Amino acid sequence: MYMVTNVFIWPLFFFRASYVEIYNEKVNDLLEKGKTGLKLREVEGTTIICGVKEEVVHTADKVKMRSV
Repeated sequence: MYMVTNVFIWPLFFFRASYVEIYNEKVNDLLEKGKTGLKLREVEGTTIICGVKEEVVHTADKVKMRSV
């Protein structure tokens, strides 16, 4: 006989979000004012933006709040 119990391990995962604008071939960080001209790099087949600010988001409302 097997007994199943509810085990909740927190956090199972988390999301990090960044907001960037690409305008006239320049990458600008929208979360941190004044951060412009960011550089793109490719690492192991993945494109990353160097120096972009990332924020951990816990709810959809926090994502929506930043996008307005």
